[in-house]
Amino acid sequence: MIYHLLLWTFFFGLWWSYASGFSVQYGQPLQCDDFQVSWSGGQAPFNLLLVPSYGTPRNMSIPSSSFSGSSGSYSTQLPFAENSQMMAVMYDATGIPSGAVSQIMTVGQSTSGQSCNTTDVHPDFFYEWPEDSPTQCSTYEFYDYPNATLPVTLTILVPGQGAEFVQPSASATNFTWTVNMAAGTFVMFVMTDAQGHQGGASNPELIQPSNDFGCVVSVGSSTSSSSVTSAATSSPSPTGTDNHSDNRRYKISVGTIAGIAAGGAVCALLAAVVAFFLWRRCRRTRGIKGRMAIIDLKEQPMESMGFHTPQEYSRISPFTALATSDHTSSDFDPYALSNISTLPKTREYPPSHTPQGSSATTLQSYSRPGGSSNSNPSSTRVVVHQDYADVLPPEEEVVELPPEYRDDRRPIPGLQPPQSTRPAGKRR
Repeated sequence: MIYHLLLWTFFFGLWWSYASGFSVQYGQPLQCDDFQVSWSGGQAPFNLLLVPSYGTPRNMSIPSSSFSGSSGSYSTQLPFAENSQMMAVMYDATGIPSGAVSQIMTVGQSTSGQSCNTTDVHPDFFYEWPEDSPTQCSTYEFYDYPNATLPVTLTILVPGQGAEFVQPSASATNFTWTVNMAAGTFVMFVMTDAQGHQGGASNPELIQPSNDFGCVVSVGSSTSSSSVTSAATSSPSPTGTDNHSDNRRYKISVGTIAGIAAGGAVCALLAAVVAFFLWRRCRRTRGIKGRMAIIDLKEQPMESMGFHTPQEYSRISPFTALATSDHTSSDFDPYALSNISTLPKTREYPPSHTPQGSSATTLQSYSRPGGSSNSNPSSTRVVVHQDYADVLPPEEEVVELPPEYRDDRRPIPGLQPPQSTRPAGKRR
């Protein structure tokens, strides 16, 4: 809000300067060198006021030979010391036009080598004001000017803009000024009395902020005036002065306010950029997730894939028990080669999801050569059910081969040798 008011005041002052047709240019102030000023517009006569900071202003009347009509230029030796601060004010018959007040300038080192008396002259009278800086829309008191010829006039110079005048009543020995300028504005006070005597200039004062904006007005017209509360009483006592000191407020410079505003703008910009990038990243991530298909690499549960702990395995016999044959012992021939075909066991991987896995072995019995004619060949189908989890892996399977017998082997006691078809021979 403060910056809006300052910008509005600045642009209004520029517009008013062009509208009034008065413009002025000041040269660079150098100690004891000629100070140049040129202008166009306004009404003669013209005057130049040089105002040193906390010093006595110098009022100079510009001779008619320095201008033609409403334009002209003028130069005068600058009697201010190096590194001191000053302001220049150009005014005409109508007063101080808008834009006729210079900025606060610092006097530089002389380049011409000229010398002059830079000692400040004593003012014609003195006056006082509070030690506190003025606060926006508050009252500011001026007092203790007994040597001035009443009534007095207070000129409030605003650098780069214009001036405002405060005129108390003719009998007022102190008065207050309502600070109707925006916070952050520099001002300089100059007081004169009824006879034109100088009371001196103040240092540049910075107006402090407040929550009250109702009294703020623009500065620029030579007829600007402010509300004044005056009293025909003696100057305030030291106790009153102490009260002003007790009401001091913290001063905030324009640079500090500008830095805070710039920092806030930068932080807001960075936050917006970060939020934008995060939003784009989240949006891209959602798009990728929407296009991804969910693939389950495990087609079957762990239990159906044969993964078990060693404690869950059990040893099984590689030999399969066969059913007992109905043949009698006389029909059994241990010397006959057994033509038993064992069907190979088959195993699927992954195992089929049948309720019960089974492994079947089919055994067929054949009659031995030369056996009884009433022995009918018979086949026995033996089905052994096994849990597929207990079946040994392929590398642990055992292949069982039929037994082989030699011809010179002695008969087993208790068993009758087979009947030979050959004729009996001699025996030793």
